[in-house]
Amino acid sequence: VEQKKWRQAHMQARFAILKTLMRAGQDFVKIARTGEDGVEVQIDGSKIKTVGVPAIREFLGKLNVYKSSADFEKGSALYLDATSVEGEFLEYRDIVIAKKKPRKVFVQANTRLEDGQVKISHYDATPEGVVQSFVERYA
Repeated sequence: VEQKKWRQAHMQARFAILKTLMRAGQDFVKIARTGEDGVEVQIDGSKIKTVGVPAIREFLGKLNVYKSSADFEKGSALYLDATSVEGEFLEYRDIVIAKKKPRKVFVQANTRLEDGQVKISHYDATPEGVVQSFVERYA
């Protein structure tokens, strides 16, 4: 979003889906402020099949037709419209970024055979733990 660029393609696609579902109307998906510094996405589960599925079907159908027919102009216009961040979404983005937590680190344990017994080594969920796990696995 800084310089109108997304950092991750999957996040851009998720945002396009969110906007598509919100544009479907009928109070299917709403975003509500919670307190001074909170945001909550509300989905009416009873409308998934009647409102959500048709909205996504239409969006992806158009996108696929434009892609399949090499209509770059219409395809990019559709996608750029669905992924442009403006208005209230900029406020929501600031709230979400302010509350962003560090990415979780997943570290795989190692097993080894020691005196005929299988032993397992666990590591801290830190960058150092990842390195230590790799060192012991491939040493």
